[in-house]
Amino acid sequence: MAVLTAALPRSIYLKMFHTVLQALRDRVPARKELLLVHVYLATMTDDEFDTIFAEVLAHPDAKHALSSLRLIDSLPDRHHWDRVVDQPDDNSHWSVLAQAVARTFDHQSEASTDIRWLKVMTVIVCQERMRFPEKLAEEVIAPILAYPSKGDMKRVRPSIRSLELMCRSFESSDVESPEVKQRVLPSYHGDAFWQEMWVKQKCLVLANTEHPDAIADGVRELQAVRTAVEEHFYQSATTTAADPRHEGAFGLVLYGMEFVINAAVGAGHAFSEGRLALRTVMEAFVTLHYLLTKDDPTIWAQYRNYGSGQAKLAFLKNLRFEDAPDFVDLEMLEKLANEDVWMEFQSVELGHWANLNLRKMADEAGVKDVYDRYYDWTSGFAHGQWASVRDTVMVTCLNPLHRFHRVPSPTPMPMPSILPDAQKLLNRMLDDLNQLYPSFKPRLKGLRKDG
Repeated sequence: MAVLTAALPRSIYLKMFHTVLQALRDRVPARKELLLVHVYLATMTDDEFDTIFAEVLAHPDAKHALSSLRLIDSLPDRHHWDRVVDQPDDNSHWSVLAQAVARTFDHQSEASTDIRWLKVMTVIVCQERMRFPEKLAEEVIAPILAYPSKGDMKRVRPSIRSLELMCRSFESSDVESPEVKQRVLPSYHGDAFWQEMWVKQKCLVLANTEHPDAIADGVRELQAVRTAVEEHFYQSATTTAADPRHEGAFGLVLYGMEFVINAAVGAGHAFSEGRLALRTVMEAFVTLHYLLTKDDPTIWAQYRNYGSGQAKLAFLKNLRFEDAPDFVDLEMLEKLANEDVWMEFQSVELGHWANLNLRKMADEAGVKDVYDRYYDWTSGFAHGQWASVRDTVMVTCLNPLHRFHRVPSPTPMPMPSILPDAQKLLNRMLDDLNQLYPSFKPRLKGLRKDG
């Protein structure tokens, strides 16, 4: 029946559904043994099948479209369709079959609901296996019987779908009805159809032709503000001694800006690496705002010492390797670990530097809203979670006969730019910097969605 929904106007195929029901109810003595699904159609005699579908097959367009069923070797009632419809055309009938699947793939679509209505009506009208209390019959069943011309469809359609789910138990060969048990149902599962389509049909994947550009004006603005931050660093510095507060505050701001500039210079702001950059900027902001909120020299020193300890830990670990990773600069690690105090006196903390996770830190700093907005989805890209992997390198096969499965993208898939959100976070970091070391007025304004 899905084929008819793809080939005919709705008014015509619904009329055919009625004629099929009427023929089964009035002209087939074994009507209580039958359902209008493929495994039951396979058990019908030629006379039963021809009687039920006589008016459908008399319609030229319907008969032509139904030839597409002969393309399916695994169809249990294939022998009937071989008798009553013509040999299919490879090109046009594969298209009909694909359209049929596309229209009914969503089990709540209009076409799907129409077919599910037909199944429900078979059980109610032909098999007479469902009985309803008078009030329920009047309020719920009467509109279903008159579908689609009676009642509020926002209520009728969900009722049809719910009833059809209940009726699925009747399609099994182990049902309790003595009438149905007279039929020996063929072994068939929908997976056989999908596997056959996978073998016979090719994937349909469209290559993406869009490629986001670098944001030239935005890069210039980022670099200008970065230069202003550097100048303010020198203007606000008061000593050449280690200064965890001053160097930490400016360092976090410049660190966040570095990631955003790199993303904006090329097209990274609109690809997965942009999400990684935004995740880093968000954590840098939460860290800075937490430090600002506490503004305790001990906590500023704690943040700095933890980082130096991590450099020591990385140095000692990589020193043991005969083939240390190429990206590791052991000389730089050693320098970083010894920068404030000799490495021998530098402690290594294995927990979080503030004994908090990022969520709790954001909560204590009063920026849990930022954490909620930016942490979960961006972290998925950092951790290689499936949804992020899917969003980055997989696309949907557009061949309905392949169940719209996921396949590798032939080209990089652009995503919404992270620059507008990065601008918001960087400006809040600049606000924090201004509060710590006033006055700093420059802010980012040009990293808009329209570039």
